[in-house]
Amino acid sequence: MKKLLTVHGMTSEGCRKLIINEVEKLNGVGRVSVYLPRQLVEVDYDDKAISFAEIKKKIENHGYDPM
Repeated sequence: MKKLLTVHGMTSEGCRKLIINEVEKLNGVGRVSVYLPRQLVEVDYDDKAISFAEIKKKIENHGYDPM
């Protein structure tokens, strides 16, 4: 399953790398793409292995505001 979410607070390449690296570590998450200019994160994940709420919480735990 693919989902797109807006994440406020991403401002740099470091933010992009952090989100990709940390979210891809989660069991059930495949590919993560970050589009800085639009503050969007696209996540490809297995919804039987992990919930979208868990993915959002991981992003939030690093100081960002996922919508």
